Amino acid sequence: QKKLLTQGFSKQDVNRAVRRCNTVESAINYILEWEDMAEASDNRYFECALCMDDEIPGDEIVTLSCNHRFCRSCLKFLLELKLKEKHVTDADLCCPHQNCNVPLDLKIIEATLGEALYQKLLDVKLRRMYLTNTKDARECPKCSHIMIIEESDTKLLYDVTCPRKECGHRFCGKCGEKPHTKQKDLDLSCEKYADFLRK
Repeated sequence: QKKLLTQGFSKQDVNRAVRRCNTVESAINYILEWEDMAEASDNRYFECALCMDDEIPGDEIVTLSCNHRFCRSCLKFLLELKLKEKHVTDADLCCPHQNCNVPLDLKIIEATLGEALYQKLLDVKLRRMYLTNTKDARECPKCSHIMIIEESDTKLLYDVTCPRKECGHRFCGKCGEKPHTKQKDLDLSCEKYADFLRK
């Protein structure tokens, strides 16, 4: 190790070589070959599987664990869109390549989004988990305020008014659409109302 360090090689390269080689000569060859490979990969261009641009420099490409590659800007745009639409479950945050459902590594998400947006994504993810796991929790579709309304309180459940003064949005506590059950002009189940909206 000392001989390699005195020849000017970095400590990281020396440690990598020592783990793989048993002579000084083979370690030097290993380090030189590694440097050549690293330099070659720095000068390579890759294709993004989303925008199909095939001249993306290596430092602008993100390679996922499934080996699909995307340019950083495409992946960031996609993640920001999912965050905006609150699609942050594990099933939502997976490789965007067609028919590939490999989950995105959290470190890749953090590096792509940056600290502030990553923290916002984690907050939204925690809110989604809380809403999914808490039977009586309801979220205002307009301002995202979370409130507790018991399932047994059908009078309140089918016509919720957001308690925030600056919001006051009215919605169905079952499906989040405008009130549609037991209303003066409307009395449809959530399923029938959803079907009505689709038509």
